[in-house]
Amino acid sequence: MRTRKKNRLISSSFLLTLLLAFLFTFTVNAFNKPQEQFAEVIVHKDDTLWTLAEGVTPDSRDVRDTVYQIRQINHLTSPVLQPGQRILIPRPAQK
Repeated sequence: MRTRKKNRLISSSFLLTLLLAFLFTFTVNAFNKPQEQFAEVIVHKDDTLWTLAEGVTPDSRDVRDTVYQIRQINHLTSPVLQPGQRILIPRPAQK
């Protein structure tokens, strides 16, 4: 009977140690990743996803990729923007 309790205690301790190591590893990795910076903008009349993306896309990238990224981070199901709408756009790369 005592052996069974001892084995459970050892197993539980081992599993807890593994869980804590797993959580620690992923927490540290999450904080070490470079965070992409976004700016919140308020959509004005005549703003489009293309014009907003064009203003922040580096010459080395395709504007379509930035449009796609903006749609993804804002969970946009439609490419149509409404004046007054607040959306996140990537900040231009610092030179």
